Amino acid sequence: MFAIIGLGNPGRKYADTYHNVGFMTVDKLREELGFKPFKADGKSHVTRGYWEGNEILLLKPDTFMNASGEAAREIVNKHNIDVERELIVIYDDVDVDIGKLRFREEGSAGTHNGMRSVIKELGTQKFLRMRVGTRAKALSDGETALIDFVLSKIPFEERLLIDGAIERAVEGIKKYLSGVDMMRITEKLNRVD
Repeated sequence: MFAIIGLGNPGRKYADTYHNVGFMTVDKLREELGFKPFKADGKSHVTRGYWEGNEILLLKPDTFMNASGEAAREIVNKHNIDVERELIVIYDDVDVDIGKLRFREEGSAGTHNGMRSVIKELGTQKFLRMRVGTRAKALSDGETALIDFVLSKIPFEERLLIDGAIERAVEGIKKYLSGVDMMRITEKLNRVD
């Protein structure tokens, strides 16, 4: 079984913010895979189904960003997920230019508190992660503080870039789930963006 976690903050207040790009991506993935709507289950909203012969669990933590690791640990323990091979975490990353993607097998949390929580609760940095770049001009120019930026609504012109990145992220994850080599996927993602 694969567990794919999109990081974000629950509630309508945060729906269209940079920090909810992980939620937006698993929403798009759910739609593409034809899974049922998310339902509350423990510390997350979850849906599951089969695709390309794999059982797949999609989830959005209800714990708020800084405690995302609690939801990740709960799901890993409940379903006996092999963290290194079967877990994928999707999240917004201000260290990557807006609209670009990075798909990696391991790494640090960088400046992301949600990832810091996941790494702490799982006790390892060795798990797959899809980083969706959100570093926009306002942040690069120092016009906006980091916390204000990640919780702000995404303007229309940047939403187009992010929507394109989300579509490519979903395609990359689908390829991974269908057995395409990680190196081939990352080369393609890096070439496109």
